[in-house]
Amino acid sequence: MPERKVFLAFPCYGLVHFESVQAAYSACRETPVALYRRSDSRLPFNFNSLWCAALNSRQQHAWTHFAMLHSDVAPEAGWLDTLIGEQERLGVDVVAAVVPIKDGRGLTSTGVWNPETGQVRRLTMAEVMQLPDTFTADDVADLLQPGKRVRVDMPLMINSGCFVAAWRWDWCEKVVWRFVDEIWRGEDGRFTACTMSEDWICRGNWRS
Repeated sequence: MPERKVFLAFPCYGLVHFESVQAAYSACRETPVALYRRSDSRLPFNFNSLWCAALNSRQQHAWTHFAMLHSDVAPEAGWLDTLIGEQERLGVDVVAAVVPIKDGRGLTSTGVWNPETGQVRRLTMAEVMQLPDTFTADDVADLLQPGKRVRVDMPLMINSGCFVAAWRWDWCEKVVWRFVDEIWRGEDGRFTACTMSEDWICRGNWRS
């Protein structure tokens, strides 16, 4: 296995939490990490610019991983070691932390996409606490569809605020973040503004 070398993206704009800066500088204990900070109010453009910077320098620096930490997320020291360790244990390309949404609803920025309805359903903190410490879409299906004989395959919609990806050339050149907004008219005739998180790309009809 090649020596790990991580491109750590730190997108920000306006207020930057001190605890997040601490987490960025204490991400790994042994793995070499290069921290790239970029400020821009256009979140998807900022994410995409950092991803492009990693792609364009991957041969020069031999990146093995891309990680991102948002400037309002503050995991514990060594968080990137933990994510990479779970990534290697499970043999997966991407591992992301569950981050609660900063309001009183108990929702998180992790969800599942239902291909039958085209809608994303956010996981609640109560549901997350019932799942393994590191979970997959199969674990979520066990929780949300208990005893169902024919399950709906619901891919996980992960959060970009604290994640790591192992570079795989068959997919990493196809990644893009974007905002998606829509106005939804319900059966009662009322209009509702809807938005899809910049973390997620979803096809079909959706509500968030």
